[in-house]
Amino acid sequence: MGSQILCQYHSGYSDSSYHIFSMIFPTADAVTNSYCLLFIAVVLCLYQRDDMLQYWHIALLCMMGALLGQVKITCFIIALFVLFLIPKAHGCVKKITLALPALTAFVSMWLWRAKTSQISVAPNRVPLEKTHELEGQLLQSSWKIFPLIGRSLFEPMDFDTEKINGQLVNSRRNLQFFTGTEEIQLPLIVMAPVLIAIMMLLIVHMSYKNINKLQVGLIVLIIVLYYVLSCVAMSITWVGNVDVYASGLQNRYFIPVLPLAALLFPNFIRDENINRRVLAISVAALTAFSYIAIAITYVIQWK
Repeated sequence: MGSQILCQYHSGYSDSSYHIFSMIFPTADAVTNSYCLLFIAVVLCLYQRDDMLQYWHIALLCMMGALLGQVKITCFIIALFVLFLIPKAHGCVKKITLALPALTAFVSMWLWRAKTSQISVAPNRVPLEKTHELEGQLLQSSWKIFPLIGRSLFEPMDFDTEKINGQLVNSRRNLQFFTGTEEIQLPLIVMAPVLIAIMMLLIVHMSYKNINKLQVGLIVLIIVLYYVLSCVAMSITWVGNVDVYASGLQNRYFIPVLPLAALLFPNFIRDENINRRVLAISVAALTAFSYIAIAITYVIQWK
């Protein structure tokens, strides 16, 4: 199941200037996203094994958790996904031990945060003193998080006034999922086929998953916390105001939780007699069409 999910999401890879999920965009997020996806894949791989969880598996996850805490402060929350493995752990001791990877990730993140606390994330936008002031505001008035999240979820993207080279950038940053990249906005006919292919794979393969309600609750919690932390981080380090829309959010920031969101797909399919040959041909044809269309848009010198 882990390999299926990762393969489905990595199907968006293409030329370094044209891609589906911005996974290989030339930014530090590429490394961050890749490691987060690797961590999730390892957990899912352990979950689908026939044998039960072993202590050396937990030791491996602790090592990976320590690294996860270093890639990006908001990503440490993904370490909670190790609790997804509780049904695979025999005995109370082993179940409790599963908390160690998450604890390791938190300690790693906290140590890195303490080491870099005197370095401003974006000094040209928000000075370090202002960042600390906003952190204090949120600690004293935690309720401010709720209007911040509400505005960031529902405010129209073209209301944001941030510009680069005289052009508004918020909309194109957040529509990369449907248009290809931030810089190059590809037509719907180019992007839609591969997106449909991904949805077909998700609907079919996610219908065979076997997870309980507690695991679903854990996944929802991780996604919600990840979004909240991302909004808060952008507000205090990029916007400099916790009372407005969290400007600067980009859809590639949320790539680490896409596989988790896929696990929330309901079991649509009950019939075991799925024509997998037709499914494979359809997915291949749709994906090939999008890649050929991407090549055409890349080769032709448009005026």
